Amino acid sequence: MQVVKETDLSQISISFNLSLPIITQPMQKFAVILIINLTILLISSCDFKDHDIPSKNCKYVGQTWVIESKNGPYISKLTYDSDIDLESPGFPREMNSLFSTFSGDTSKLEMQASEQKNFSYQYDKNGFLTQTKASTLFDYRSQEFSYGNSGTLRNAKMETVETTNFQYESNLLRTTSKQTVTTITSSNKSPIVTNVSSIKSYTYNTDGTALVANEVYDDGQIVTTDFVDGKISSSQRHGADGTIISFTKYNKQGRTILDKFQDSEILITYDQKDNLENVKTFSKGKLQFEQNYEHDNQPNPEILIPIYFKGIPIPMRDLYQSGDNNNLVRIKFTNYDLNYISDEIASYIYNPNGLPQSSLLKRVTGSSSGSTDSKITTFKYKDCQ
Repeated sequence: MQVVKETDLSQISISFNLSLPIITQPMQKFAVILIINLTILLISSCDFKDHDIPSKNCKYVGQTWVIESKNGPYISKLTYDSDIDLESPGFPREMNSLFSTFSGDTSKLEMQASEQKNFSYQYDKNGFLTQTKASTLFDYRSQEFSYGNSGTLRNAKMETVETTNFQYESNLLRTTSKQTVTTITSSNKSPIVTNVSSIKSYTYNTDGTALVANEVYDDGQIVTTDFVDGKISSSQRHGADGTIISFTKYNKQGRTILDKFQDSEILITYDQKDNLENVKTFSKGKLQFEQNYEHDNQPNPEILIPIYFKGIPIPMRDLYQSGDNNNLVRIKFTNYDLNYISDEIASYIYNPNGLPQSSLLKRVTGSSSGSTDSKITTFKYKDCQ
């Protein structure tokens, strides 16, 4: 067994586009847009306290969706299923999701790859979060990728387990200690195990308002998070040599408005209801992608998933989830490099509480010739009255 002290995912070189870990033709364009939008969801989610809360008669417990692309006898499917277990008064105890892709002809569909996520949460008797454990399993099946000097790995699986412990003082989070273990197995190589650890410390002023947090990794990297009026304002990652690796800026609602990494830059704007409105992605100063979003006027059940916890001044995001107040009804995606435009429109069926019960997203422009693309989502609730 090869044991590596530090995890460096930059060593991984996958033989297919990393933005498409589980996607095959002919649905790549549709799925590229999906992956980009899932990424935007992760970096733009915000605190549900700033929103109009949906009816508490229904508890949101997850969703399932299927993206299907048909082109003659060939079918590709992306599937997603999430389950959320919320304990009283609504904080998560466990959250799970499975993201997988299938392809083949109409008579037989075969799984190509999958991503499984599991999150668990532990609290003390006073309701303070004491430990989180997050595990992610990528199963690449027939795909191949290389890692560092290990050469090509076949039929590989990569499992990452991240354990974080929280320590408080005077009801304020003072330090977190995080341990991340990644194990890569394959059919043709010995297992590879990497370990990364970090310590994060928080500084407050005399009235308990957060000022700054510093996370120091065992490889010398440091992430500094600044706060303004106790709310997250910006975050910056430095390499061991002091160079800036990435920078993120947030608005007053704690939502990302700027994300910079190496030569890439993402600019994000929101509408008056705090819904995602426009996202521009630049590469080396050149506009590469642009997404425009429109929403309905109905409450989005995903904002009931808390991302702020007692005594913790920063948001914690786990599952793919939207921080928008309302539900997405239209996406216009432009790839300026390829001169490609896609326009997708969603329709909803709502339950008596005004929450979405199901939705159908269809591409109205931008599909490949002869193909049809659609996404069907079912929202899951319990205790609805």
